[in-house]
Amino acid sequence: MQLIRAELQQAREVRLGAAIHADLAGSCATAGRQLVLQLHSPAGTITYARGPASDPIWRGEVVWRCGPAYDRLGALTSAAPQTRVLIDALPPGAGLAAVSQQGVVQVRLDRLGGHQVIQAISRGSDAVP
Repeated sequence: MQLIRAELQQAREVRLGAAIHADLAGSCATAGRQLVLQLHSPAGTITYARGPASDPIWRGEVVWRCGPAYDRLGALTSAAPQTRVLIDALPPGAGLAAVSQQGVVQVRLDRLGGHQVIQAISRGSDAVP
């Protein structure tokens, strides 16, 4: 959630759900994944999605992040996007969700075992409703 918060604060534009442009995800493999959150930052497009894992080492559904990598100092690079699993053990059909209301993007994460994290992240007036 802290990674999403930091990237959201750097974003120039935020898109949620159906407003996400799959073609802007660049080299991100989006087939079979539900696009949840897309951020357009100075370093490039960052796309968060949820869906089935591509490898049996992951439990349940997973949250994927596709976007520029970070350098050794913790800054986003302008290198080619990388796709990585961030979180596993999501319940089918639940997991990561994002909604926007009056300039606040709310990101919800559900994990197996009933744990739920709700985080409201302010984006001012530039959040996409």
